[in-house]
Amino acid sequence: MIDSNLYVRWSVMLVLALALGAASACGGSTPEVKHYRLDLRPQQTASEVGDKPVLGIEQFTTDAAYDEPKIVYRKTPYELNYYYYHRWATNPGMLVTDALRRGYAATGRFESVSTGQVVGSDVVLSGHISAIEEVDVTEEKWLGRVVLEMRLRDGQTGDLLWTKVFEEQERLAERTPAGLARAVSEALTRVVDQSADDIAQAARQSGATMSSRLGF
Repeated sequence: MIDSNLYVRWSVMLVLALALGAASACGGSTPEVKHYRLDLRPQQTASEVGDKPVLGIEQFTTDAAYDEPKIVYRKTPYELNYYYYHRWATNPGMLVTDALRRGYAATGRFESVSTGQVVGSDVVLSGHISAIEEVDVTEEKWLGRVVLEMRLRDGQTGDLLWTKVFEEQERLAERTPAGLARAVSEALTRVVDQSADDIAQAARQSGATMSSRLGF
């Protein structure tokens, strides 16, 4: 015969175990924070005849609302929201600067492309990121949007050679942070494709290439 007191203790322990299990299932574990990078695939050009400029890129500055790794999305012009568990691999200024370095280098239009230490560069590119975000236009239409103001200066004299504002949008195939990273990468690829030749030509026209400085 089962002792009544033992039976009660077993019952209480069983109830507590079930309650703890239910609480654990409801609360769950903390979601993993995921990080995203940009991958640009610009058009490549055939080897050009003549001197190619050396391009230096200074780290871009960023509007305060976007100047953190949390990914921004918005549904109206007046409200910003952030994905808490989905973030850029680093702050957008460094993220975009590194992506542009890889992108311009891949075009074949420059002798070399560097960031950080730009002393000795023929031309120096700098800029400002006004927006890098997901825009939810409707429940079924989402865009990756990036707005950049870019400036090109002579690496020796500091003279302003070229300035332009780019605003590019790319539709997301899926409303996910990974889909946004792909869309922003496509948008920035178009910026590189549209600006690489202008930058190279501006360098040559100003004499901001090594051979031009040496009188070749």
